[in-house]
Amino acid sequence: MSDKKFFYGYINVILCFLIFMFTSGVAQGTVSLYIHPITEDLGFSRASFSAIISITGIFMAVFSFLFGPVTRKIGLKEMIILGCIFISLGYGLFCISNNLYVFYVLAGLVGIGSAFCTNTPLSAIITNWFIEKKGFYLGLMLASSGIGGFIFNPVIGGMIVKYGWRKTILFEAIMIAAVALIAAFLLAPRPEDKGTVALGAQKVVADRDRNAEVVMQGHTFKEVLKTGSYKLLILAILVQAIGIQAMNYTIAPNLVDKGFTPVIASTVMSVVYAFMAIFKIVLGMVNDRFGLKMTLLIGYASSVVAAVSFILVNSSLGLAYVGGAFYGIAMVMMSVPLPLFVAELYGQKEFGAIMGPLMTAIAAGIAIGVPVINVFYEIYHNYVFAYIIEIVCAVSSFAMAILALKMKPGASHP
Repeated sequence: MSDKKFFYGYINVILCFLIFMFTSGVAQGTVSLYIHPITEDLGFSRASFSAIISITGIFMAVFSFLFGPVTRKIGLKEMIILGCIFISLGYGLFCISNNLYVFYVLAGLVGIGSAFCTNTPLSAIITNWFIEKKGFYLGLMLASSGIGGFIFNPVIGGMIVKYGWRKTILFEAIMIAAVALIAAFLLAPRPEDKGTVALGAQKVVADRDRNAEVVMQGHTFKEVLKTGSYKLLILAILVQAIGIQAMNYTIAPNLVDKGFTPVIASTVMSVVYAFMAIFKIVLGMVNDRFGLKMTLLIGYASSVVAAVSFILVNSSLGLAYVGGAFYGIAMVMMSVPLPLFVAELYGQKEFGAIMGPLMTAIAAGIAIGVPVINVFYEIYHNYVFAYIIEIVCAVSSFAMAILALKMKPGASHP
């Protein structure tokens, strides 16, 4: 009779998949659908209301930077549970808000929650459990935000039209609490928690010390901070977020401005998330086979195609879907390549601490990019400037990322 234990890493992939689907794909992925109805209902300008995106980004930036200390203080699993609670609570209270400043306060709460339970902590769990096929399982987990956006953008868009934004956003809060929070309680952050080893490490469960040595090779955070590659990578991520990530909040409003119905706009957003989901898995496999350079080239080139498509879209529904598809591929650049970049350049020794400032750069980029875009929208009453910014940022960020890859530090050590 075999005493071989079931590998709990696969359960973790499913749990992280569900958490990321609802905290990112649903919570963050449907935000743009609310901009038009809330500003119309409450009389806010788009620039003032869209500041909630920047506030969320600022709080996410600050608390992502604190990932290492917070994890050491309360534990990785507990941090994720707390994040799910904060996001659920923030969205639940959005539905009764009428004052712009109340929206701002709740956006800060959602930002803290997002820092605690999305990319960095979930990626840390996956990279703890998988050495072999790391790119595939990381891509599979991160694809959940795309799947969530694909499924729920048309659902949320239709619900807003039928039931109004308040009941719809309350529905989102309940879903996040019911699914993500329950999944968080079942997580096992490290193989040691289940008396086993990471996939691809030593197969003998008893040899746990050796497993820790294999998994935790790499550079310390203090060592990495001194490298030119890390500073350049932070700048590349910041520039990328200003362009690519901020563009996400223009697509649905831009299409409505062009004369498309809110339902069509939500359908295009669904296409965005469908392609994002597919290519999180595809680009993870591309990375495993062809390396990071090819992965980066595909992602950044797609962002340029998407921006050009949305500049030219006018009344062409086909071009709107083309832009949505390529933007979905571009959105992968904010998730899959980053933890792979960190693992390849700096190792697993202090993965979470090294990821923290990079997630801060993403959040800071959103915080900078969204208000800039909306200020120009208020001046010119279109988003052409936003898409020009996106093209410039994509080209610049690609060049910096390739250079950072060439500046890889010396051999890692335990």
